[in-house]
Amino acid sequence: PFYDYRTAWRAFTESTAAQLDQQGLCRAVTKQVADLFQAMSVSMWVVGSDGHGLSCVASSVLPESSWAAAAPSSDRADLILGHFRGNLEPIDFEELNEAWAEALRQSHPRLFPNGGDRVVVPLTNRGELVGLLILGDRVGGARFATQDMDMLRCIADHAAASLVSIRLSERLLQSRELEAFQTMAAFFVHDLKNAASTLN
Repeated sequence: PFYDYRTAWRAFTESTAAQLDQQGLCRAVTKQVADLFQAMSVSMWVVGSDGHGLSCVASSVLPESSWAAAAPSSDRADLILGHFRGNLEPIDFEELNEAWAEALRQSHPRLFPNGGDRVVVPLTNRGELVGLLILGDRVGGARFATQDMDMLRCIADHAAASLVSIRLSERLLQSRELEAFQTMAAFFVHDLKNAASTLN
């Protein structure tokens, strides 16, 4: 086998388990993927909460200031998402002539002309597409073999589950904050009524 799966999985789990927000998780994933696959350019994109649009949340190839500008337009994002809602496997999109592949190539530029092919891995959880992991520019321009694709699929499944878990935790926190605000507002209104009664 190409990989010591036990060591790789332990390192991946240790680096992502302590992350409590989406950006921290995605940065940890991109770093681990870059190290494991010796890829110079790795990006993670997440689908919007409404199921449309793609936003870059971590990248080793794009500076953070250019993430918004690199995001595909809503039409192109719909093309990309439409393709991956029906195709859940990692795919080498370097030579594909389809519109979604061209949109991805523009959003994830190459660093080196001889860096090899670029691969995109859909991040899915229970059939729901939550994001994309894109990587390329491997050291020596090495191609992605079957074992690479298998490992990427495992990493993508774990990353997608972690992303969904973080989103659910954030929603729970928001609902608790709203509940606390409502409780405080009820006490405030009660005290205001008592003060008004006293003044009357």
